[in-house]
Amino acid sequence: DGSLDVRLIAARHGLEAVRLDNPPWSDIEAIGLPTILEWEGEDRPHLLIRIRENSALLLSPDGREERQTVEEMRRKRLRSIWLLWLNPDGWTALPAMEWTGRRVTLFAARLNALGYLDYPLPSSYDARFATAVRQFQHKSGLAADGTLGPRTAMALVRVAGGQGVPRLNDGRIQD
Repeated sequence: DGSLDVRLIAARHGLEAVRLDNPPWSDIEAIGLPTILEWEGEDRPHLLIRIRENSALLLSPDGREERQTVEEMRRKRLRSIWLLWLNPDGWTALPAMEWTGRRVTLFAARLNALGYLDYPLPSSYDARFATAVRQFQHKSGLAADGTLGPRTAMALVRVAGGQGVPRLNDGRIQD
């Protein structure tokens, strides 16, 4: 139909793309990954590449670099965003009861490395794992519901994923 296939383009570059509708700006800052922004009243998206202090660097649809203040962007209403990310742990949107021991252990190891979970690492999505997820969410600025959903998985990979993970900022959790 001539529309942009963001998932296919991301896959060609070894990335995944997740679409969020009507997100709060705080989610963009908390997740901290490159983001395709679709604003209300604008036909063409922009790619948010970097945020430093109150300045944002974007790429326009024709490839030009643009700078806007974060305050300017917060005033605009977001229709949707596409988050582009590396998915080294194979995260999928599974209900907690369907998480395999291997997948829980992978994310538990990330939470342990960040100081949110002590040994022994859980192999099921238990109360201790959910508490660690909740603490990470709170510290990251996400809704602290204890559910490892797409926003939390992306933020966790960004923070604990190492040097190869694209980021909007330096990757540290803000205090």
